Amino acid sequence: MEKEHSLLIVALDMNRAFWMDQANAQVKAEDKARVCFSTALEAAIVYMNAFSLMHRLNKLCFIAMGTQESKMIVPGEDGSIEKFRSDVFLAARRTDRLLREQELAQFQAKQELAQLPPNPSEQPEKKGETQKIKLAQALSKGLCYANRLKLMPKHDSLKVHIVVLMGSNDPSAQYNALMNTVFGAQRIAATIDCIALGQKESTFLQQVAYLTGGVYLKPDDQSNLLQYLLTFCLPSQHTRKMLKFPKHEQVDFRASCFCHKNPVDIAFVCSVCVSVFCRFSPECPTCGTRARPKKIKC
Repeated sequence: MEKEHSLLIVALDMNRAFWMDQANAQVKAEDKARVCFSTALEAAIVYMNAFSLMHRLNKLCFIAMGTQESKMIVPGEDGSIEKFRSDVFLAARRTDRLLREQELAQFQAKQELAQLPPNPSEQPEKKGETQKIKLAQALSKGLCYANRLKLMPKHDSLKVHIVVLMGSNDPSAQYNALMNTVFGAQRIAATIDCIALGQKESTFLQQVAYLTGGVYLKPDDQSNLLQYLLTFCLPSQHTRKMLKFPKHEQVDFRASCFCHKNPVDIAFVCSVCVSVFCRFSPECPTCGTRARPKKIKC
């Protein structure tokens, strides 16, 4: 059992287009290596319950990352859902309560997924392409909740641990906001572990995990998602020093241009809003600032 209590923030991808692709591929090709939404949600909840048993003061937060907004499911943003509490000394009564809260969180998450509007204009244009989720918004809400808890005297030494489960494509337009949340996480020494559930490697998740000292995983067999969570994401930073964890061998630190959403090595950067573009434009499409390039004398 850990000596210091922690806050666990789990951000789960709620992109309905991605989970429909996962389910269709699992049915048509009988690909058992892909995980469905129910299995991913159950694995996340079991992992959260395991984390709550590590310390009696551990706090839990569950955020649903949608394509239009990210919502905090547990604890509820409106205070309607009771916060998760852990007390391993209450034996049977505590076990029943964990089960009830698990069913509540599962029901709320499925309800959020069902309420996503099927707008045809937001459907992917190309086959295999998914909508962009509000990743930066989810991390910002989690960090705001962590800072609010750290203001309390009994939680001033609270350790923050964030786990991101994402299968959608990287939201290129959110790169600046995402890096700002990473810098905020570094300031409070928060660790962000990232698990990519999509078919492609996630450049953004690699950068986020590397900059915050977390773990980036892209499991080949997603049916063992719970085992990955308990093995790589449950140990604390102190315990990880004594374990052999996967290293970040190749991390792509290239930024994505705002015009074509492609990674670039050399680009034009707006001096006002720090937007990145692969081609020169006399006026910044993001903030409207007019560029005044100076001629370089050879």
